Amino acid sequence: MFVICDKGIVFKAQFAKCLKQSSTMKVQLFVLVIVCVACVFANGEFVCQEGVPYKENNCNSCSCFGGHLACTLMACPHGNGENPEKCEVGTKTKVGCNDCECVKRMGTICTNHECPIE
Repeated sequence: MFVICDKGIVFKAQFAKCLKQSSTMKVQLFVLVIVCVACVFANGEFVCQEGVPYKENNCNSCSCFGGHLACTLMACPHGNGENPEKCEVGTKTKVGCNDCECVKRMGTICTNHECPIE
């Protein structure tokens, strides 16, 4: 069995894919990739790294999945968890061997590596 596509090209039915559909899918995929890249870099938002342990506000443990943090929701002892409104978004600091950043709506996010004793 044969199928005639828009452009008049004949394909066997089991492999029938019109060139127009293929081109449209390629354009859609390209646009999707551009949008994903734009989301990652938009407004300098925090992007975590897979495999790196994180700590949120010196309380909750976090893991990275696809550039986004997933954190535990522990009840932090009074004064232990920092108030997200107290840090200035985008501020970067260092605590021991760990890098920290103030992240909008999250507070202070730090890597959570075991630091060598100095």
